[in-house]
Amino acid sequence: MAKNPGCRHSLENWKKVVEGWIERPGPREVLASDIFFDGVPVYGELALGSDLTAYSYARAEASPTFIAALARFAKDWQPPLGIFGRLLTDNDGRVDLKKNGLLPIVTAARTLALKHGIRPTSTVIRLTELKVRSLVGADMIDRAISAFTVMVRTILAQQVSDSHRGIKLSARVDVAAMGPEELTRQRDAVRAMEEIRPPSRRIAGRASPQAISR
Repeated sequence: MAKNPGCRHSLENWKKVVEGWIERPGPREVLASDIFFDGVPVYGELALGSDLTAYSYARAEASPTFIAALARFAKDWQPPLGIFGRLLTDNDGRVDLKKNGLLPIVTAARTLALKHGIRPTSTVIRLTELKVRSLVGADMIDRAISAFTVMVRTILAQQVSDSHRGIKLSARVDVAAMGPEELTRQRDAVRAMEEIRPPSRRIAGRASPQAISR
């Protein structure tokens, strides 16, 4: 990322970039900010990063239009399931569990975290905090965390296998290598992800926790 000039700014210029995202949240701006709001300062003058994070979260929380734009980023996602609930694969017999599985839950957790002032960047911590605050139904959160864990473990196991075979690492998993129980777990996980994907009109408005959880 540091090789990209668009990711190298002074604190003041970063704030201007954030203002541009929030005031004009088009598809490109939403994609850029989507990555930005998962970042944490790790090197250099960390106080500068903390200042930028505090400023950016405060601006995002104050903009329902921006929150709605983030929610729309994943609302058209469709689960990679075909007839009889079979996992849809590419020409190599694989399914990308990041793009086709984790996307809606990560986006929903990030969007609701920004809306409600939840600062941690971990998806599981965000979801847990939403549950603790009773902002989303507890059962839904539990299913989402379980599904998230299943998918991440499957991706990591596939990457270990691929590394031994000299295959480029990715989030694409080999469906044919899964046994019946594993296939069932993956289908259930995908369905759970679909359940919590963010409906933008509810996130942007003053919906009750019950409305958000349905």
